[in-house]
Amino acid sequence: MAMHKTRALYYHARWWWKHIDNRDSSEPKISSEKVVQLCDRNFSVGADEVIFVLPGINGTDYTMRIFNSDGSEPECDALLNLFLSLRVYRGGIDKLSPNKDHAAVKSEIDVDGVIWNVTCVSMGNPHCITFNRKESQNLLVDELKLAEIGPKFEHYEMFPARTNKFVQVLSNSHLKMRVWEHGAG
Repeated sequence: MAMHKTRALYYHARWWWKHIDNRDSSEPKISSEKVVQLCDRNFSVGADEVIFVLPGINGTDYTMRIFNSDGSEPECDALLNLFLSLRVYRGGIDKLSPNKDHAAVKSEIDVDGVIWNVTCVSMGNPHCITFNRKESQNLLVDELKLAEIGPKFEHYEMFPARTNKFVQVLSNSHLKMRVWEHGAG
């Protein structure tokens, strides 16, 4: 079997991830067992996760699969965000669109007596993105008492798998975001 070509090793925040150009096949070129070996820090530089960049479907430029260092596939959007940021920075992407109709659901929910405007999406796991309270124009994320409201969103009855992100629109091209991490705060 020919060895895969790892395009790059990246570091962000606290973890390392590898990106494998796999656009010539809809299935990863190496098995989850090989991912475990590739991530092993005793074997090589190692990594926390591996992203396989796969061919696009339904008009998209790319699809991807992510594997953790133990070979499992996570419900993770953090690496998706990092990978897309890298592609945008390098000039590879200038517009992002979901690959199916009705990919986002807009709604209002009452959390702790406050009505919030939310957009719910799934990227393999549920996300509730909050742009503002009903009575306000724009959410100021720096003023948000995240430790107070985060757990209330996380355990809201509408989200049995837990969720939440809070976003402030700064301009047509810039957002500021705060996240209450599922189960971690």
